[in-house]
Amino acid sequence: VLDVGAGRGRIAVPLAMKGYHVHAIDIDAHRLKIISELKGIHKLNNLTFETADFFNKKFTTAVLPFAAIIMSYAALSENSSTAMHMLLSNCFRNLKDGGTFILDLLNRDYIVKNASTTPIDVTHRAERCLPEITSIVRTRLVDVLQSTEENIYCVETIRGQELQIRYTQYLFDLETLSTYLKEEGFHIAKVFGNYDKSEYTNESSRIIIIANK
Repeated sequence: VLDVGAGRGRIAVPLAMKGYHVHAIDIDAHRLKIISELKGIHKLNNLTFETADFFNKKFTTAVLPFAAIIMSYAALSENSSTAMHMLLSNCFRNLKDGGTFILDLLNRDYIVKNASTTPIDVTHRAERCLPEITSIVRTRLVDVLQSTEENIYCVETIRGQELQIRYTQYLFDLETLSTYLKEEGFHIAKVFGNYDKSEYTNESSRIIIIANK
């Protein structure tokens, strides 16, 4: 399994603990240090990681192709539509035939409608489940300062570290993402609106797409 934009290991570490062979990449070496620490704590010999920019990454034949690739919202939401196409194309190229691609993003329709009135909890579910990560990032709340049809300008409060980060996110809706995926050759199998596998609607906070090559 390839975890793109692995961050602190919120997906990679729990998957490795379940026995999957996971390769995690992130452009931020500092975040990967946490994965390294967790790998040692849990003795996860089936977890590998590296600092890499997925836009330009070329994997060795030793790890190709991947049976599954996961891209959570942190990996994509700050990029333009052109960058999204590049990322999806790279995923398709590195995924084996019949492999599974999981795309998890915040839902543009939900964010634009709701985030201007109250902070939105965007904590990844795995961050709540793994004690070592939960102690680092307890809650991630997003306050939207301004929104357009494509971007939100917001401040994220990371409790547990007492940090506030201002950034811009490029937003996507389901129709746009579905078009991009099909253009790259993916076949969409399922779409969920949250981690409880609830059916997607415009009111869903997330867009979680399960696609196949």
